[in-house]
Amino acid sequence: MNIIHVFPIFSISKGGGTTWLMCELAKQQSKDHKVSILTGSYNLDNNLVKEIKKFGINILIYKSYFNRIGIYFMPGLIIDKAIFSSKNVFHLHLYRSIQNLIILIKASLFNSNCIIDAHGSIPKHGIKTFKKNLFDFFFKKLIINKTKMFIAENELSFNECISLGINPKKIQIINPPFPVHDFKNVIKLDILKNEYKIKEKYIILYFGRFHYIKGIDFLIDSFFELSKRRNDIHLVLMGKNDGFENNLNDQIIKLNLSNIITNIGFKKGVEKNSVIKESSICVQVSRYEQGAGAPFEAVLIGTPIIVSDHSGSAEDVSRLNAGYLTKFGDTNALAEKLNFVIENYPEAKKKTYNASKAIIKNQSFESTLKKYQILYENSVNN
Repeated sequence: MNIIHVFPIFSISKGGGTTWLMCELAKQQSKDHKVSILTGSYNLDNNLVKEIKKFGINILIYKSYFNRIGIYFMPGLIIDKAIFSSKNVFHLHLYRSIQNLIILIKASLFNSNCIIDAHGSIPKHGIKTFKKNLFDFFFKKLIINKTKMFIAENELSFNECISLGINPKKIQIINPPFPVHDFKNVIKLDILKNEYKIKEKYIILYFGRFHYIKGIDFLIDSFFELSKRRNDIHLVLMGKNDGFENNLNDQIIKLNLSNIITNIGFKKGVEKNSVIKESSICVQVSRYEQGAGAPFEAVLIGTPIIVSDHSGSAEDVSRLNAGYLTKFGDTNALAEKLNFVIENYPEAKKKTYNASKAIIKNQSFESTLKKYQILYENSVNN
């Protein structure tokens, strides 16, 4: 069986958790299968290409067009026949995309099999709704009919698939895996203390994309409320701008918080993990979140978490009692929750430790790869 992972953006700083998960999954699967990653030329991270090739993974890069409007059209896919075979399984990491349409149509002609792992891309989120409605009007039935199976990350994701009209028998829930060994012995480099001169006792961390949907503005407003009663806190923002950084900067200046909020930009690898370990609490209060990817990284490193209560992330956190929930949009409630965790820190650390053991047991790559393998085999057999 040949596995081909498909996503138009091959850059973790731009593609976020989807690119990261795709790469980690490919690395693990390459031990037993021939694995390729099919992607576009836009925002290509050449260093990541070199890293992935070390694992024997083939990187198929197609010139893409109309990238700035989110179309990522790859005409090379239309004429390419080499990648289509009855032995191939295409794992598509996005719901609405032109390259998926091309692959789905050609795969049906060459008896290849396609699986869609939407990663939260089914809801419209009030963003580019006209384009998404138009896409669904013309192509929804084609995508559903030509896709063998859909992967849902949790019940929220499952219900999103159902809302499209997908037969429940074509949906398999697989909680995303984590490379748990990467978080086992994280080195504390004291980056925040030494490089950024942060002296406050309690560091509250957000890490991820700087995008409107991530609710960072709500976190800043809540942090402002907490700062009225505590002078031992500092908020750190770690991530890459995705169109919302200027708004955040304006908000910080308006609230006069520049001295206790620090934007350290995008970090990865050892530095990123160290910042998480140096932090007292990690907060993810997104307007929408498919699952608890970033929060579970924090849990595995040993840092307590708070997430908004209406998301797929909240579902994952509740399932493992991995952290604390807060009502999205209620700044006083989040300020109170942050204060509660600080005042009851030993309890929060114990909760985090117990949850990390559950993640290691149930969502390691070793335990989850078998579920992907069975799904691939069923799609081929059916």
